[in-house]
Amino acid sequence: MAYDTLTLKNPNSGEIRRAPVGLSWTTFCFNCIPAFMRSDWKWGLIILFTFYLGSIVGFFIYNKNSIKDLIYQKGFKVVSCDSGNLQRISNDLGIELPKIKA
Repeated sequence: MAYDTLTLKNPNSGEIRRAPVGLSWTTFCFNCIPAFMRSDWKWGLIILFTFYLGSIVGFFIYNKNSIKDLIYQKGFKVVSCDSGNLQRISNDLGIELPKIKA
């Protein structure tokens, strides 16, 4: 999975978030701090209470799970991605990425 960033927007609130795709080096290096800075309380607490094992596992899964939570639980939709290849990112994540209709 190549490093890329999705721009997501919540159509109800207008909130915009940028979500990195790929391995989470920040989680690996800084444990739960990146999750808390993104207001991702669920994953922040999971990583915090699993200590360094959470950092290692989070390195591989955090960004993917964060994107899934934004889309499925908070209603965000994709506006764009840095590479412009949404289909590849969708395949890499194993989910269908809902897009904002222009």
